[in-house]
Amino acid sequence: SALDITEQKKAEEALRASEARYRELADHLPVGIYEADFDGKVNYANNTAMEMFGFSAVEVEKGVNFLAVIVPEDRETAIRNTRSIREGTPLVYQEYTMLRRDGSRFPTLTRSRPISRNGRIVGSSGTVTDISELKRVQEALRKNEALLGSILKAAPIGVGIVHDRVLGWVNEGMTAMTGYAVEEIQG
Repeated sequence: SALDITEQKKAEEALRASEARYRELADHLPVGIYEADFDGKVNYANNTAMEMFGFSAVEVEKGVNFLAVIVPEDRETAIRNTRSIREGTPLVYQEYTMLRRDGSRFPTLTRSRPISRNGRIVGSSGTVTDISELKRVQEALRKNEALLGSILKAAPIGVGIVHDRVLGWVNEGMTAMTGYAVEEIQG
């Protein structure tokens, strides 16, 4: 009947509007979003993911394999994690080093979950976050801590770190000043 067709057209229009809102939202998130089947073919990537990896929408449409964007040394881990998702693990977090289309590498944190259709797990979807800046900050912090530690250790004065009135760390200057060995004075 005409009423049934009108209702069907309204439902289809509502679905199209909903999909457009979802795509617009997904394309503007600061993380890559993907969907892939268990053959590794990426079936969907948001704009952020395409920019992150250097692929165009046409290239993704033609077929990009998820394993091809993971460095060779991380692929066994990716295969294990894919197997785990296929077996129903609800969520997998993993750090991977990824490959851009131009071959350059970058560190990521990937969050993957199963995609179910008609009660069957058919692939995975998830997010990919570029953690390059976080890694740079961690490395700078590690270098600064090492530098500070070496300065404090060799300082010509006695230095100790006290917590709850107990010496937890002392430098060589403190042992020279007090005459106690490190093991004797700590604690």
